[in-house]
Amino acid sequence: MNILYEDNDLLVIEKPAGMPTQSASVRAADLVSKIKTYLGDTYLGIVHRLDTPVSGLLVFAKTPAAAASLSKQAQGDQMCKHYTAIVEGKVEQTAEPVILTDYLVKDSTKNMALIVPKNTKDAHGKSAKCAKLSYEVRAYDDKADTTTLNIQLLTGRFHQIRAQLSHLGHPILYDVKYGAKKPAASKETAGIALCAYDLVFIHPSTGEKMHFQIPNSSL
Repeated sequence: MNILYEDNDLLVIEKPAGMPTQSASVRAADLVSKIKTYLGDTYLGIVHRLDTPVSGLLVFAKTPAAAASLSKQAQGDQMCKHYTAIVEGKVEQTAEPVILTDYLVKDSTKNMALIVPKNTKDAHGKSAKCAKLSYEVRAYDDKADTTTLNIQLLTGRFHQIRAQLSHLGHPILYDVKYGAKKPAASKETAGIALCAYDLVFIHPSTGEKMHFQIPNSSL
């Protein structure tokens, strides 16, 4: 658990790949449990999450007021999250970032997000949710036949980036759940080639713009 910043209101942490943000199992080590052990008997507010195989930046609140402010930002456009992903195949480079818009439902039996037509309902009668992200090509590796993308998340849906890139025909490297050809060679972590490397938000008490970045996040 790498703590990048901490004050009386919040802390920013770099989550390693393979660790759940929060787990229902008492046997599984998760990030929230580690933070609670570190903080002791104090408030901890979960603002947003990262999938277990995804690494990157998360902000947690240390007061209810901070949690309310940060959660509102996460649901709106004040909190900006950028990711680096390595995907299979060659993604064509464009002059401007490409915006992907899809509609998702959650398949609870498979614990997956499914791309569906706009007016689809899931097994529980809930309507599909709109999912948006933008991406731009950073580099193409012709030897590995992989493309590195910079991604800005415009909505926060379950498994959104993984499902949308797979639907585009370019699953994230090692993400066999969403169609990647093979898992990572190392079994040490259940990681995929997706990292939340850049996080911007407004400090809930000071109003200051807070910007955190994992350097050299080339995966």
